[in-house]
Amino acid sequence: MVKNRSEYRVVMKKVSILGCGWVGKALQVSLPHDVHCLSRDRVANKKANLYRCDVLIIAIPPRDNYLEVLEETLMCIEKNTQIILLSSISFYDGKALVVEAETLLQSLDEAVTILRLGGLMGYDRIAGKYTAGKVLTSDNRTNYVHRDDVVGIIECIISQYVRGEVFDVVAPIGHL
Repeated sequence: MVKNRSEYRVVMKKVSILGCGWVGKALQVSLPHDVHCLSRDRVANKKANLYRCDVLIIAIPPRDNYLEVLEETLMCIEKNTQIILLSSISFYDGKALVVEAETLLQSLDEAVTILRLGGLMGYDRIAGKYTAGKVLTSDNRTNYVHRDDVVGIIECIISQYVRGEVFDVVAPIGHL
């Protein structure tokens, strides 16, 4: 017998999201937990006690003082916090900042779960918008993933307490 989703008991957790942009805001609205957004301002986060959480989702883009923010954030959270890093499949292209960030987080906490996301699409983000009209130099496919799928995967990782894994999160069929 298949149960309705409402028949499952959800254990309420405190979730902090570092980076409440396009994916972070969707998580804040969708997750059935006590969800708070962290800023890059460590002092403000400490005052609001936002580092005391069951789950930390890192959803900031790799730019500016990215590595410094990651390191400072991990120094502030408790040892048993479930950490989920939203990374990128550009890891496989050797994008230095992405590779360095994953390596840093795994060195600070070997139980971090890394989601290497394809190009985000859905709603106001149209797949291929940024490559339209450009000449492609190869027959490589482009990997995308819908924001709703990312949110659903994160919900599953939290509910099943997945730790220490790396997942490629892309649609099952790439696009030319």
